[in-house]
Amino acid sequence: MLGLVLLCTAACAKRNEQGAACTLPKAELASMQNASRGREVYPVTPIAAKGQKTPPPKKMLVDVAKSALGTPYVAGGTDLRGFDCSGFVRWAYSHFGVKLPRSASEQSRIGYSVRRDNLQAGDIVTFRDSRRGWNHVGIYVGDGKFIHSPRRNKNVVIVSMDQDYFRRTYTGARRLSTDVDDERLAEVENLIADYKQDYAQRRNRQHRSQEKAIAANTRSSKEKASTASSRRTREKDTVAARRAQEREKAAARHRASRAEETKQVRASLTRDRSEKAKARSGASASRQEKAAREKAARQEKAARERAAANKEKARSEKKNKEKQRAASSREQSRQEKNRQNRKEKQPVSRNAPKEKKQPSRAKEK
Repeated sequence: MLGLVLLCTAACAKRNEQGAACTLPKAELASMQNASRGREVYPVTPIAAKGQKTPPPKKMLVDVAKSALGTPYVAGGTDLRGFDCSGFVRWAYSHFGVKLPRSASEQSRIGYSVRRDNLQAGDIVTFRDSRRGWNHVGIYVGDGKFIHSPRRNKNVVIVSMDQDYFRRTYTGARRLSTDVDDERLAEVENLIADYKQDYAQRRNRQHRSQEKAIAANTRSSKEKASTASSRRTREKDTVAARRAQEREKAAARHRASRAEETKQVRASLTRDRSEKAKARSGASASRQEKAAREKAARQEKAARERAAANKEKARSEKKNKEKQRAASSREQSRQEKNRQNRKEKQPVSRNAPKEKKQPSRAKEK
């Protein structure tokens, strides 16, 4: 590679000495020099051209890119059926014989770097979202705007680079220098015309589909409105009927509650009367019971007193009898003593009859 660079440099110097310009593109020369220094580069491969070669106009590249406006995003897509960001840029540059790498990270390293204040239409603008960890590329179209295929559920669109997200994630721009012959440029112009016609037809189809969708939405909205109106009418009727039923039920509950309250009041009055009657009868019965208890208590007290009197009387009678017996026994013992004393004083004759002893009253008793 170093020998090739030296050979190309020598050839350019020789042509300069002869008064001719070097036809080797600066981008390819810079790419070779970077490769000779050991840097990783991705080559820009132009399609072989016949005849005189002239640089492609930037407007034509932008027109090719704009012809794909409205194309849906498709992961891995590289044609008008759908693009991802790198596939879209690759597709646009392929019309000019430039075979770009497939991934956005590789496309962000091809060609040579361009400062933002020096951007030209057709330059590749690169972005890097470090938080999400993915690269993104688009084609600069001028006036601070670029065209790209953004993400899923989106179409190819032109947006401003001054948007907050793209201003934060912008990493730089790359410029490619290629040679395209007049025949190729004519083919590209014809393709652009075809693409514009296809784009117009696609836009017409989209407009017709949008009009159909709007008409369908209008019909559906009208149907929905009529359905909603009839539903609201039915709901109002249902609500009125339900409210009437609720009022009837409330009136029935009120009547039932009034009847229940009346029944409870009457039952309460009846219960109060019966309780008062029971209280009166209970008071009378309690008075009678009290009188009976008092009478029984008096009778019992009288019986106890009689029993005590009888007991006391019996005790006194017993004591009197004991006193009488004691007195009679003392009298008998005294008489017996006197009799013995008389016997001792009188002489006793042998033939005298013996007196019979009379039994004492105590024994008789």
